[in-house]
Amino acid sequence: MSNDAIPLTLKSFLSTWLSEQLARGRVQQGMVVSTQATTLYADVSGFTQLTSAFADQPDGASQLHDTLNQYYATLIETIGAYGGDVTSIAGDALTAWWPEISDRELGCTCGEALLDTISQFPAIVTPQGSIQLHLRIGVSTGLINGLVVGTPEYGCHFLLAGPGLRAAIEARQTCPPKQLRYAQAPEEACEADLSPTPPTTSTIAWHHFLPRPIAQQLARNHLVSGYRRCLPVFAAFEVPPKLSNLHLVVRDVQVVVARWGGELNEIELGDKGPIFVLLFGRNGLPEQGSCQAIGCCLELRQRGLITCAGVTLGQLFVGEVGNTRRRVYTAQGEEMNLAAHLMQQARSGEIFVSGRVRSDMMGCYPTSEPEMIRTKGHRQGIPVNRVLAYVLP
Repeated sequence: MSNDAIPLTLKSFLSTWLSEQLARGRVQQGMVVSTQATTLYADVSGFTQLTSAFADQPDGASQLHDTLNQYYATLIETIGAYGGDVTSIAGDALTAWWPEISDRELGCTCGEALLDTISQFPAIVTPQGSIQLHLRIGVSTGLINGLVVGTPEYGCHFLLAGPGLRAAIEARQTCPPKQLRYAQAPEEACEADLSPTPPTTSTIAWHHFLPRPIAQQLARNHLVSGYRRCLPVFAAFEVPPKLSNLHLVVRDVQVVVARWGGELNEIELGDKGPIFVLLFGRNGLPEQGSCQAIGCCLELRQRGLITCAGVTLGQLFVGEVGNTRRRVYTAQGEEMNLAAHLMQQARSGEIFVSGRVRSDMMGCYPTSEPEMIRTKGHRQGIPVNRVLAYVLP
């Protein structure tokens, strides 16, 4: 597989900008490029309520996937109509940009079109009643950085970072549902490390931006979707002061995660802060899957690669989200949402696990007694356990 022969059916798994750079041979490991751009950050209000409503249904994860897929396909088409490039779809959030175009009116006009389009969707009927999804959108103009992190062996990731993204996220955070806010990114000087790194010996190709098993499935035009018993892990981390060093952090995380039998599924630099989303079991969960996931988190914490984590266990729907213009292959379901909430509840150094994970890992690592905590979408509280202090040999 080579960059100059990306199958048309697979280009949608890459952002437009990334596809163009790959075709020109300009993508290198660890590169960081800077540009003035327009950035749009949108999230779906009502997502947590929706995941909770479908959680106890036999095909709840599938219903959630189908619903969100319809919404995201509409968002992608609308953004594409305004010339925007969707860089990521993660859970309830979508990020798009217009590289080398700093145009407040363009970004806000696109955002208003998104709000108008989504407002026309009917309420979603669930076992807990009708739920109306809404958007909150932040738009910014200013400096933004594009990063390529990770290795061809374990998968490369394209990320946006910098003042432009932060401004869009902060605008969204102060925005009520069904509204849009704009923020001008603060001026920041381009540091020396924000230029592309020298060429490396590894050639970066389009399939390196997908997990290897997925790339092989796509090459055969046979992408497998369906239910999987998975362990999602949401782990917070700190972005290095020099963005070019983030590649080294990701590389080290990938090595550790692979050794424990998992995969680094996503890297999020969104409203929850910097997060590694790990998956154990997408391609089959071993009997001691929970032990492996917790052992991985302990090693990552011991090496200073993460600060805290939330781990859950359950059925997830693994499949495509999006359409032929732009799509991702990801996991969805209540357990993903819960893992993110557990991570947000954890303090620095803590690893929170759900009751299912504790039962599954009994005898591997010590945990605290169950305690009830309240998280978004679980007003009555849920039992969780802390993994107690443990130093790996």
